Amino acid sequence: MSADEIAALFKPGPLWRVERGTIVADVAPTPAHCRVELPEGRVISVLGAAMPGTYVQVMTDGSIAFLVPPGRAGGSWSRTSGQSVGSGSQTTITWTTEGLDTHGFLTPTSGTVTIPAGMGGLYAITAQLDAAATLGGRCYGQVTAAGRIYRVPFTSPGEDLVSVSATVPLAAGDTISVAVFHASGSTIKWTGYLDVYRISY
Repeated sequence: MSADEIAALFKPGPLWRVERGTIVADVAPTPAHCRVELPEGRVISVLGAAMPGTYVQVMTDGSIAFLVPPGRAGGSWSRTSGQSVGSGSQTTITWTTEGLDTHGFLTPTSGTVTIPAGMGGLYAITAQLDAAATLGGRCYGQVTAAGRIYRVPFTSPGEDLVSVSATVPLAAGDTISVAVFHASGSTIKWTGYLDVYRISY
């Protein structure tokens, strides 16, 4: 190997840097790219895809840019004291205890998670509901996310636990709630938990 070839191996490459910006609506569908507006107002094309209005981080050397995977965002909430739900009534579960909430998604004692400004993306949602008594008749657990309903029936008479999971693209301002319905003939108390985490922009 010549001296020039060795020198070429150790020649410094382009300097990479991280930029922060906001996804802006694209002119036409471009699944492999998105447009990011940087703080000074300049708009750049970036490899990757994300929802308009989402705050993102971009790695760039000035000619190529790509989205940096997002940091952890979301939260975990639970209800350890039983919430009374009457027979034949679909009822939204309210969450009383917060395990983690990275950006103010939900205030405990509320039943609604709201996606904060700039935090749009693909979210994994899991809710588990546990009845204090065995159930009969029609029973289901339900997650509603941005108006979409994800429902799981209890699998057999006498069952007292149900889990509902969904992976949903959500924008800032979209909401998530969890509800339960049963037709057991009496009022039953419910506990459970809810996990909502962004897994991608």
